[in-house]
Amino acid sequence: MVYRRPPRVSSHPSLDRHLNLLLSPSEGEIAKGKRFPHSFRMQELLEKAGLTDKEAALYLGLLKYGTRTTSFLAGKVGLNRGTTYVAMHSLLAKGLVVKTTKRGAQHFTAHDPRQLLEHLNNQIHSLSHVKTTLEDRMEELTALVNPLTSRPKFEYFEGIEGARHVMTQTLFSKEKTLRAFLSITDLVDLLGLDFVDRYTSQRIEKDYSLNLIRTYEKDREAIERLGAEQLYLPNPKEKRTVHYVPEGLSFPVTMFLFDDKVAILSSPEEKISLLIESRHIAEMQKKLFDLLWASTGVQMGSQKLKVLLKKRLSKSSSIGR
Repeated sequence: MVYRRPPRVSSHPSLDRHLNLLLSPSEGEIAKGKRFPHSFRMQELLEKAGLTDKEAALYLGLLKYGTRTTSFLAGKVGLNRGTTYVAMHSLLAKGLVVKTTKRGAQHFTAHDPRQLLEHLNNQIHSLSHVKTTLEDRMEELTALVNPLTSRPKFEYFEGIEGARHVMTQTLFSKEKTLRAFLSITDLVDLLGLDFVDRYTSQRIEKDYSLNLIRTYEKDREAIERLGAEQLYLPNPKEKRTVHYVPEGLSFPVTMFLFDDKVAILSSPEEKISLLIESRHIAEMQKKLFDLLWASTGVQMGSQKLKVLLKKRLSKSSSIGR
């Protein structure tokens, strides 16, 4: 089966009709062996470069017909003269056309198409400056949000990239201590070991502490499958504290709690992720986490894992001999 791109539908149907006639090669041009790109594809390219559909059509018309008046172009492209006048002066402001006056009438000429690249470079430079300024003033901007009027938000993602996006949001938390229900094996299977390693390095670099509730069963699986060096055991230097729930309560889902948000990463089989922004939901989940945190500890699970880890290392060293 061959996929065919559906016809482009613009906000101005007559514009497409006239543009098609405007840029269709004549019989003489075809006879000379010339080939021209489809008008709609070229117009789409110009629109991606930052032109409106009307500006793109008029610019292409100037390239085709040379220096012309607004009334001439309006007739060829299928726009009224007022709209054409506004669009042409917008092109003039962008430095893509030049205006001259002949016998009292305004004429426009398209600059060399390479000027489009200069236009794009100017946009990139301007956006880069805006991005830097926005980053510098982001705290000031977010401070304007009224927490009493903000509505809960719910975002749903599918696939690995969506899960990585949700996980990365925890690194923008205002709270410096993250809470999480976490299974190392399922998280690595879902996100990939390299991503989890990078995330851990970034978290430590940004000075986030991590309080984890995990299960002995899942950590044992991590030792057996991933190797001891990938277990992420409790480590004060890496700002990681782990509490273990009783056996039989293992879970394949990871849940992070931070600020007014709840980030949920489902199992590697389901590959779905949720990011919930709700003050009340986050508050309730944090209280449940804190209740479970207070009733569990690091000793039992950690001691069992150290014994298992010691056996594994001993086995590895004996094989090495």
